Order: sequence, then C-alpha cells, then structure tokens
Amino acid sequence: MQKTKLTYAKSGITVILSAVIILWLSSVGGYAQKVEKEFSFKHYTIHDGLAQMQVMSLFQDSRGYLWCSTKAGISRFDGTRFVNYPNAPMTGGHDIVTMGETSHGHLLLFGTYGFTELREDTLLYYSYPDNATSSSLIQHSQPLKKKEIRRSSASGESEQLLVMDYSDPENLKKYEVLNGYGKISLIDSLAGSLVWQTNVDSIVVSNLKTGQVLRSYTNEHQIIKLFRNKNCVYGYNKKSEIYKLTNGIFKLLVATGLENQYFKAIATPENDGLILMTDKELYLFKHTLQPIKHNLTFIRDILFDNEDNLWVATEEGLYNFFQLNFVNFKFNMGNKDWVWSVLEDDSKNFWFASYQNGLWKWDGKSVTDFTETLNCERATHLKQRPLPQQYRYYMGASKLGSTLFFPTECNVLRYENRKFSPVEELPELPFQITKTYPNGSLFCGGYPGLFEIRNNKLVNSWDRDTLGVSSVLNFEHDKNNNLLVIGKNGAALIKKNSIKHFNSEELQFSYSLAKDHRKNIWIGGIQNVHLFNGDSIKFVSSRNEEAFYSLLFVEPHYLLLGGIKGLYVANLEEYYSTGIFEAILYNQSNGFTGIECGQNGFLTDSEGMVWIPTSDLVTRFDPQKLINKTISPPRIYLLSYSSADNIHWQAEQASILKSFEYHRNNLRFEIDAVSFANSGNIRYHYRLKGLNDLWSEATETNEITYYNLKPGRYEFEVKADAGVSRASSEILKVVFEIEPPYWMKWWFIVCALLILHALVFGLILRARYREKQKAAVRQRLTQLRSEALAAQLDPHFVMNCLNNISGMVNAGLKEQANEYILKFSKLLRVILQSVKKETISLNSEIEIVQNYLELEQFRCNDCFSFEIKLPRQHSTQRIMVPPIMLQPLVENSIKHGFGHQKISNAKISIRIEIHDNELHVSVCDNGIGLNKQSPSLGTGLGTRITRERIELLQKRRNIQFEVLNCNPGTEVRFFIPLLVKTEESV
Repeated sequence: MQKTKLTYAKSGITVILSAVIILWLSSVGGYAQKVEKEFSFKHYTIHDGLAQMQVMSLFQDSRGYLWCSTKAGISRFDGTRFVNYPNAPMTGGHDIVTMGETSHGHLLLFGTYGFTELREDTLLYYSYPDNATSSSLIQHSQPLKKKEIRRSSASGESEQLLVMDYSDPENLKKYEVLNGYGKISLIDSLAGSLVWQTNVDSIVVSNLKTGQVLRSYTNEHQIIKLFRNKNCVYGYNKKSEIYKLTNGIFKLLVATGLENQYFKAIATPENDGLILMTDKELYLFKHTLQPIKHNLTFIRDILFDNEDNLWVATEEGLYNFFQLNFVNFKFNMGNKDWVWSVLEDDSKNFWFASYQNGLWKWDGKSVTDFTETLNCERATHLKQRPLPQQYRYYMGASKLGSTLFFPTECNVLRYENRKFSPVEELPELPFQITKTYPNGSLFCGGYPGLFEIRNNKLVNSWDRDTLGVSSVLNFEHDKNNNLLVIGKNGAALIKKNSIKHFNSEELQFSYSLAKDHRKNIWIGGIQNVHLFNGDSIKFVSSRNEEAFYSLLFVEPHYLLLGGIKGLYVANLEEYYSTGIFEAILYNQSNGFTGIECGQNGFLTDSEGMVWIPTSDLVTRFDPQKLINKTISPPRIYLLSYSSADNIHWQAEQASILKSFEYHRNNLRFEIDAVSFANSGNIRYHYRLKGLNDLWSEATETNEITYYNLKPGRYEFEVKADAGVSRASSEILKVVFEIEPPYWMKWWFIVCALLILHALVFGLILRARYREKQKAAVRQRLTQLRSEALAAQLDPHFVMNCLNNISGMVNAGLKEQANEYILKFSKLLRVILQSVKKETISLNSEIEIVQNYLELEQFRCNDCFSFEIKLPRQHSTQRIMVPPIMLQPLVENSIKHGFGHQKISNAKISIRIEIHDNELHVSVCDNGIGLNKQSPSLGTGLGTRITRERIELLQKRRNIQFEVLNCNPGTEVRFFIPLLVKTEESV
C-alpha cells in the first residue's frame, strides 16, 4: 500500500514538473522547428534548354564543355546555354551508358550494344569489336580513352578480359588483361596505365601494356569498386564502407550507413573530402557526413568539372552545386522568413530578426521563437498609443558583451539576462542600425537621427535635420576619429565642433559602408560605390541596375559587396595600385542563390564564417574560400560569319586567312565562352586592326558585327576575362581580307590610266585640229572681209562715184556734190572700220546699207526706192551681226533684179525681226525674180565672197540661209542667233 502511494506521489510530481516545463517552454516559445539546411545549387531543366529531363551520364571534354546524355539526345553546356543533338541516341539501344573523347577531340557515346562518334554535327556508328557479349566503361583519361571488354568463349567455359583503346575508333588498340584476377575496377592512367582488378580474395595491380603483375592486396573488406584522386586510392564495398589505401593497407575511412545499390563515391578536387551518392541522397564527407541535398529523383551520375563545380545527373534534370561554397538556411517562419538581421551571442546561438515574421534563436538543433512573447509585451515596452500590431525588426543588430540589441520599427530592444526591454532615452520611432564599441558606447541610428548611449544614459545626439541625411542608415569612425554618417540624402561628417555635409547627386540613396585596412571608408548605394579618405569623398565605380545594400571588409584587403544581383568580391590592393575597381560577382549562375542581399546585413561569426540574409533565405559562407579561390579564365572559341546583304549569313572557318569579294564585306563574330564558375562575370574585349587598333571597353555582348568594311587587310582579335583583368583568356585572332572591286584593282587602274591618257591625247589632238580649223576659218574670214572690201571698193564703183561727183561739180551742183561726197566718205569710213571686226552693231550694218542704197539711188536718178524695218525689242546699237552681210545682197537685187530692164515702182525692202532668240533678216525686191539668166546670188565677186562667208558662218554659228522666188521678185532670208551685248560692253 505504501509502495502504491509512493508511486502515485512520484507520478504526481512528474506530472507537475512536466507541466511546469511545458509552461516554461511555451512562455519562451522553444520548439523543434524544422530548419532546412543545404548547399546552394542551380537546377537545369528543359526550360533552360536541356534536351530532356532524364540525364543519364555526364562528361567534360578537353575543350571544357559539359556533355549530358539524356533519353532524347545529347546536350552540350558551356555555362550559359545548351546546344542539343537530338539524333545522338544509340541505334542499337537508347541507353547511353557513358561518354568519352577521341584524341582528336570528338565525343564518343558508349551504349549497350555499340558506340557513336560525334564529329562536329556528323554521327558515325560503330559496333564493339570481337563480338563482345557485354561491356562497361571503366574510365576515360587523357590521352587514352579505354573501355573494358568481356568476351566469352563459344562454350562459355572461360572469359577473356580485354581493354580497348578508343582514342582512335578507326584504328582500335586492344590490350589483354590477366584472366582469373577478377573484374577490372580501375584503369589507373595517372600512375602509368595500371589495371586494378578485384575479386573476393585479392586486389591485383598489373601493367596494362606488359601484363606484368606489380603488386597485390588482400581484399578482406570485399571491396568491389576503386577510385583515385591525385595520390590517393579509395575503395568501397557493398555495405558502402569507404576505405583508403594507406601504407599498403586499405583502412576504413568511414562507414557511411548508406547501403544502396546505386551507391557511388568520388573524391573532392582538393582531396580533402568525398562526395557520396545514393539514388536519392547526396552527401559531403569531411570528418563528418554532411547532407548536400535530400530527396533527389534518381541520381544517375556525379562529376567534378575542371573548375571544381559538382554536377549531378538525375531523372529530374541537371544540378550544379557549384564549388560547395554557400550553405543556405530556411526556417519556414512564413513569407520566406524575410530575415533582416543575423546575430551571434556568447553561447554561439544565432538570432534572426525578421521584418514580418518576428525574432527567433537557433542553437543548431532547435528554434526558440520569441515573436509572440514580444508582441504581447509591447504594452510595457512602448508608451505610444495606439500600439502597433506587432514588432517589426530592422537590420543592424549588435552585441555588447552578453547584451543583444535589435532595432525595430518603434524602438531598440535590449536582450539581457534572458529578458527583453526597450533602450531608454530613445524616441519611439524607427531605428535601422545599432553599433557597439569597447568603451561601452551604444550608437543607434534611424529615422530620428543618431544617438550615443553609455551606461544607459544619453551622451550625444544629432537629429536628422541637423545631419541632413533624411534617415541614418549607417555610420563609421574615420581615421581622424570623426564620425561619417550616411543616409538617403547623402552623407555628413561629424567633427568635434562642426558638421560637414556631402550632398552630391551621386551620394543620394547611400545605404552601407565599411572601413578597410587603410582606414578609408567605402560607401555603397544605388549603382555607385564611393571612397572617403578622411577629407573628401571620391567616386570609384558604378554598375547599372544595381544597389549595394551591404558592405563588409575582410582581411587582409578584400571588400564584400551585397547587392540586388548577388555578392561581389573586390581586391582593394589591386584598386589602390592600379586605380581600377574590379569585382567578381557570385549570383544564381555560380553559387550565390539568394535573391537581393539584405541592407547592412553582413555578420562574421566566431568561426570566421560570414552570414548574409537575403529576401528568401539566409546564406553562410567562408569568405577565405572566395578570397583564396583561383579565378580561372574562360576558354573561348570563335565562330565567324560573312554576308553580302546583312540578311543571309554564311559560316566561315574562323582561323583561316580568307579573301572576301568586295560586296561580301559584312562580318560577324560570335564568341563562345566556356566557364561554369564565372559565367555571370565574363567580359569581352575586341579590336579590328585595319579599322581601329585600340581594344574596346569591356562588354558582356558576345556578338560583334562590322558592316560595309572597306577593301583591305584586317585582323580581328578577341579575348575574355572572368570579371577581373588577371583572369584573362588567350587572344584569338582571325585574319581576313576584303578584296577591292575590279575598278580598284591594279590591272583595271593601269588600263583605265592608259585609256585616259589615250582619251586625253585624242582630245588634245582634236582640240588642236579644231583650233587649226578655227584659225583657218578666222584667217579666211579676215581674208574674205578684205576681199569684200576690195569688192565693194572696186575701181568701177569708185570711178562711178567720182564721175558722178565730177559731173555734179561741172554742172554747178555744188550742194548735191558735197552731199554725195559726204555719203561716199561715210560709206568708206564705215566699211573700213567694220571689215576688221568679226561682228559689228546692227546700227553700223544698216548705216553701210543705207549709204550704199542712197549712193545707188543718186547714180540711177532714183530708179528704185527702199525701206528698212528694224526690231523694236532691242536697241540696234546692242544687236551684233557679221559685218557687210546685207550690202552684197542689196547690190545683187539692184544689179540682177532691176539692172536688165526698167521696172516701174522698183523697190527693195529690208526687214529685220527677232523671234525666239533668233535674228530674222530678209532682203526682198520686186524685180524680175529667179530665172536662168539671173542666178540666185549672181556670179559677181561680191556675191561669191558673200556666199563663202555665209557657208563659213553656217559652220560656226548655225546661220540658216535661203533664197525664195516671190513672183515677182526675189527674197533672200537668213536666220542667225541673236547676239545682244550688255550695256557695259557697248
């Protein structure tokens, strides 16, 4: 009975204690919250360009490309894009067991019943030699690519083991391997082409080429598979126990407990750990077993590439776990956690403050959530009314001793002695940053300004209007112990007795800062990075569409920058020595998978690991791995295209000197860069010698096009780097020539010059000939004018005139004699003046004709009359005509029209008109007209000279001349171009 009572008493105490414990745990919110922890990765699917989701095997060729075999063909990946070969599956069976490479760099695809060689875009199919009944690929190595062949005899009593060298499929080499020593487990080309064979009793090593046994080991652990990394050989058995060959003995390294028929292990590139896989799980072994990723869908193959990235082939796509640099944490607190502050306390617990999801602590195993407790304590922490619905936590948590400080939307919370309380002396407004110092000072910055508290008392304060920064987002003491404060409106430097403002446009929206090893302060903001040296702020760098929300200095001289696009690492000593600021970006393509780094969110923990919150997770990484990492330059390959019309482009062989026709002068170059560790950082530099010898600025564009290149010789050069100049690739060069058009070629130019010279010579001869002709015409016209003068002044006419004068004088007709002498002298004067000129005024020509007609009237006692009609459009003084053209025609009318018989009312009409810039001249008489006895122009000397002059002038001036029978009478007409002299030349 007593025993029963005692039992009940103990049970009651247990129940009470349990209840107390439960109540205490509920008061602080401690519970086993599931925390997701895994290495960051990128998952590639058909949406990224993969040929098909079921990836069966992986291979990296000598050019650096990653090849993935799928059920729908082969995919080649360069870190940015996939190129698919859908026709590559095997003809004898669709499973591609594994892949290899020939000595010429052609891909080999090994299937169940045969293999295929991929040459550029051509597939060549082969069968396995010697009627092999089964086969399995063991290993590929440079330069030998070997495959184990098992061949059974016809009776099936014995089995022959062979190794085929597939470095040249057209000429296969065969190596016989010792029979009876078991299955080939490793072809060790790193140690001189050794063959490792395993059976239930022993592990035998022999020389592949000579067949000589070199050494053997007992196989007491039943090792079935071997693998090597550098100088270490490992093996594992069916229990997934991994052994390492040490001092001639296989010693147990780790009993994984991962018994699985698909178990596989490979060593890490640094040989400091192992990667282990089952069909669904992936682990990293370094002293302890760490999960990399759980619940994958049928892992088929794993591979480290030449940049130390871990690739995993699954039946749900391709995974890249990068270089295992970043570990991601998700606490599933709601809305992607939305952590803004990370803090480590003295007990190495980590605290996470979220803007939307509260505050919690994680000890590495379980989570203690203080959110509800603190939200219930708001009434005691805050004086403002109404109370906010819940605490919202900002970035910038800090620690002073064992006391923690958390900025919130309405104050700063202190955690001390397991209790939360508000920091006194602060206004109840949003605070966004806190920092503590060894002297016990606590600085709190935010919307109201900046406050310094020491021993729970306010020591200094600067309001936001005085600082002029809108809201204090961060601050730091410079080398002169002055306080630099930054915010959305710029920066302010707080000195002892003054405040200096920096409010340039580039400093607007400054968010973060960090002090480096030279005690200079780096400032990050929207797009821009600045440097404060203690006196002035200098612009350093800018990146479009970026915001540098967090900065952290890491010894010895590196700067981490957290932004929208990811995490940047910059070497400050390179900047100080060269003046060029370069940074490597870690983003979704090379390991940092968080979305948008948190503002002022960096934390370095007690182990030197860096934490940074992002919008969807919290990331932890070792900064020294990023700093010490060797940045490999990308491998680049060049594709060239030419076009005549910028529409149809033709592929060209990039490395061969080629001449293009002059109209095919559009060239395009595409650069294919292969990089898996820095695909997001690749920058291209190029130049075209012959057009511009200077290198271009760094660009992310990998396609360069030149249009309408002029004829000449060109050299296109291109190189790429991984985001920093020291990681630059080789320079690729393409030499080509644009041929000149035929009219610019030497033979055409020579022919053209010869033809031109001939034409010039011909033109010169023609000009000289025409000049001689003109000179002859001018000479003949001058001669004809002289002859015309002689004809007009022939002795008969002169003697008639003188006899008439003499008769008048003898008859006492002095006045008539004087008048006659005057007209005769006028006629002589005008004729003598005109006969030397090529043209005279129409007025002078009319004067000659008029004087001549009057003298002829006087001689024949007015036996005819005459009239002269002149144009009114122009002055007769300005109209120019050939000299002495009318007088011979008038003389012809007198002699031939009236000279043979007397005609009553005989009349000569001279009519001159202007029509369409032509001078129409008509001499008409009413004489006997044209007949045989009266030729059209007579046969006299004057008429002959006039006719010849007209013929010559017709050739020179397009003079039209015609004689018409008017019945009665005769009309002579000619048309000459109208020539009018300007007033200045008259």
